[in-house]
Amino acid sequence: MSIAVTSAAFYFAEGYCFRQQQQQLDALLAYHKAWKLAPDRLEYCLTLNSCLAEFLESEEIYASMVYLQQNDAADLACLLGEYYVENHPPCLKVATLLGEIFFNGKTYGQAAQYYQKAAELCQDDPVLQHNIGVCLQRDNRHQEAIVYLNRAIASCPEWVSARKTLAACFIHTEAFLEAIAQLEWVCAIEPNDEIAMQFLAGIYADQGVTEEALAYYNQLECLAPNNYKNLLRSRLLLPIIYKTSDEIEVWYDRFGLGLRQLSDIVDSGDASVIHGIYEAIKNDISTFLIAYQGRNCRDYMQMYGQLINNLLATCCPDIAKGVIPTVVRNSKIQIGLITSRTDGHPLSRWLQGWLKNRNKDDFTLHLYFGPHTGPTSELKSQVDHWTVLPNDLEGAAQNIRQDQLDILVFSDIGMIPWLTLLAGLRLAPVQCTCWAGHPVTTGLLTMDYFLSSELQEPVGAEEHYSEELVRLPGIGVVCTQPPLPETPHPRSYYGIADQDIVYLCVQSLYKYLPQDDHVFVEIARRVPSARFFFVDLPMRKATERFLDRMQLVFEDAGLSFEHYVKMFSRKNQKLWIDYISLPMNSDIYLDSIGWSGGLTTMDAVACGLPIVTTPTELMRGRHSFGILKHIGVTDTIAANKTEYVEIAVRLGLDTHWRAEIVQKMKMNGSHLFEDVTCIAKMEDFFRTVASKR
Repeated sequence: MSIAVTSAAFYFAEGYCFRQQQQQLDALLAYHKAWKLAPDRLEYCLTLNSCLAEFLESEEIYASMVYLQQNDAADLACLLGEYYVENHPPCLKVATLLGEIFFNGKTYGQAAQYYQKAAELCQDDPVLQHNIGVCLQRDNRHQEAIVYLNRAIASCPEWVSARKTLAACFIHTEAFLEAIAQLEWVCAIEPNDEIAMQFLAGIYADQGVTEEALAYYNQLECLAPNNYKNLLRSRLLLPIIYKTSDEIEVWYDRFGLGLRQLSDIVDSGDASVIHGIYEAIKNDISTFLIAYQGRNCRDYMQMYGQLINNLLATCCPDIAKGVIPTVVRNSKIQIGLITSRTDGHPLSRWLQGWLKNRNKDDFTLHLYFGPHTGPTSELKSQVDHWTVLPNDLEGAAQNIRQDQLDILVFSDIGMIPWLTLLAGLRLAPVQCTCWAGHPVTTGLLTMDYFLSSELQEPVGAEEHYSEELVRLPGIGVVCTQPPLPETPHPRSYYGIADQDIVYLCVQSLYKYLPQDDHVFVEIARRVPSARFFFVDLPMRKATERFLDRMQLVFEDAGLSFEHYVKMFSRKNQKLWIDYISLPMNSDIYLDSIGWSGGLTTMDAVACGLPIVTTPTELMRGRHSFGILKHIGVTDTIAANKTEYVEIAVRLGLDTHWRAEIVQKMKMNGSHLFEDVTCIAKMEDFFRTVASKR
């Protein structure tokens, strides 16, 4: 007989003795221990149930449950309580204790059920309402939790923890303004509440309300000087929407100063500080917005890249110094690609174009996904190997290195903090990034090449990159053609009248800079039936800032903002038909100036829309230019903003010319989705660099 069964037999015998002596509670504990040690023994289970049944007749049920809980038998207390609730009239104390026990066991759904039973017996108790709300919040049922937390706060308006939990629920349901209201209440009651201030600073920063965010970050630096997440977010804070062009200069310079300050802190050599900054960057900090000022940000990206490399060398020395072994091959070249994006992103369409047309004889393709993502069934069938990387940097690095790649291609660098750190490691002999993910230099010492587009890059573009620039033919990618519905939504679905001339402006709102707002006013002056359709941001405050700025420009020109500017909600784009029907019902596509459309321009081509664009200095301001050059429809490419307005106005007023451009777009548009020349050239490049190992 095993030791466990022997021990079980001992407890079973002990239970029998206690039961004979009428010590029911001790007997119950002993039988429970026996059953836990030997759950397959039927007699143990039956005896335990028999003892429970007898015990339920006792009037000391609540006290017994407390005793069991205090003696590390919370599960038995739950069992006893549940039996009691099922077979007896409702009892407030028993139901409340069951809620507490399940909550402590992190079984939040069941905890909420028993607290709700208790609340039915005492409906005016704000504590029970609060407890139900907390359980539902932790069970990720935020909308339900809001109801109960509001009831608790109605009875106790100064209940700080309830307001913070309610704010967390509002954040999860993207009701950010409501979250702000709760948190500001908390700060009025407790002016130095760090948690509330961190929430407020983060919400304001994410919403693009930078002045308020900065005020809270400044207070937090005094209250919590060792909170490096706050330090980094403060130093690298940027608006999402700028009010004026002068404001861009101020914030751009401030970002550079913040980078230099952080670099000095890391160079100082304080290990605890360096590790704190590393953890903050790993979990939260991105340089995404620095590229949206229409400037060459290479110097800042190189500063940030050096900061990343220094942090990795100090905090992750084992993987930062990893040596890539030289592997002599007579077989296929091993290529890896890392992405955090799947369906719906430009990168996924480019990836599908490459996978369908790649040379499978010469290359083995490894596809890596970031944590919490994964391949579609279509991608799985088209790659040789795929891996979802673990969330820890060391584990992810080991996963990639063990595949002994020749070349590793990154996407999304600058958008996903975790991926930027991974790109700061040497994981393959040759490492590249590409424009289809995030068309900005990485600034990293570990990134060797930037795969770009011959048609999009201007002369002298090498100065914009820390990597060696590789100009692939055409637009540098093969994009799959999007499916168009046979019966799209009608114009009335979007509130478009028959006589309206719809100018489609569906880039992310942070691509539109204040110095370019006048082009919309100039077009509106000359095309009275013009309607400019924008798409909102998930951040409501940032969208409001953009609308306020546009309203001021239109009103200064004596024009009705409400008449000309329409904001379409992305919440109404739940289905593909909701999104694609808008360009199918539009008349003209106005490209954003400074940061051009990529995926949306390709979709406009598929819909046969005339595209008005003007190329700027940087490649990210030349996507639509390159696409139009690629398909041979250059009539609507403007040399400057004045010509941009003239072309847009003519397209709005001259229906015959517009019809001619539409016909050209429909005839030539298929070239965008069929030319695979860039893939052959890219694979030639891969062969060349792999042979130099």
